[in-house]
Amino acid sequence: MAKRLSTIKTRYLLTIAFSMSVTATALAGEYGARFGYFNLEATTSSGKAKLSNIGLYSFTYAMNLGDHLEFRPGYSLYILGTSNIDLGYGPDIAVSYYPVTFNRPMLSTTSDLSLSLAEIYRPYVTLGFRQRQFQSIQSGYAGLGISLGSEIHWQSDSFFSAELSISILRGPLQSEITETNLIGGYNKYIP
Repeated sequence: MAKRLSTIKTRYLLTIAFSMSVTATALAGEYGARFGYFNLEATTSSGKAKLSNIGLYSFTYAMNLGDHLEFRPGYSLYILGTSNIDLGYGPDIAVSYYPVTFNRPMLSTTSDLSLSLAEIYRPYVTLGFRQRQFQSIQSGYAGLGISLGSEIHWQSDSFFSAELSISILRGPLQSEITETNLIGGYNKYIP
C-alpha cells in the first residue's frame, strides 16, 4: 500500500511539474509598442472619403505557437485629423508566419555557458482579424487583413519591427473601409 501511494505521489508531482513547464513555455512571448502612418479609404452609400495621417499607435503581445508561428492579439488607436481630433480604435487578432527564419532567437544554456543565436532580419507574413470603432460616425467595422513585415534583431532581449498591412473592413449599410498602414516599433521578449 505504501509503495502504491508513493507511485501515485510521484506521478502526481510529475504531472504538476510537466503542466507548469508547458504553461510557462506557452506564455513566453513578446510585447511591443508601435507607431506609424495610416491611410483610410471609406465608401458609403453617400459617397467616398479618404484620410491619411501619422498617428497610428499599436500595442501587441505575441505568443509562440512553434518555431515559425506566433499568435498576436493587440489593440490599435488612430488619431484622426489635427484640428478636429477624432479617434478610431479596436482589437487586432492575428497569426504570423516566419517562412525563412525562426520567430525568435534560439537559446541554449548550460551551467557554465549561455548561447543565443538570432538572425538579424526575420521576415514574416500575418493574417488577421481587425475591428474598428470610429467616434465621429459612431459605427463599427470589421474584416480581415494581411501584413508583410520584418523584425530587426537589436539586443538579446529586444528588437525593432517594421510592417505594411492592408485590411478591408465592412460596416453598416454596405459601407467599407480599406485600411493601409505602415508601422514600426520596439518589442521586448518575455522569457
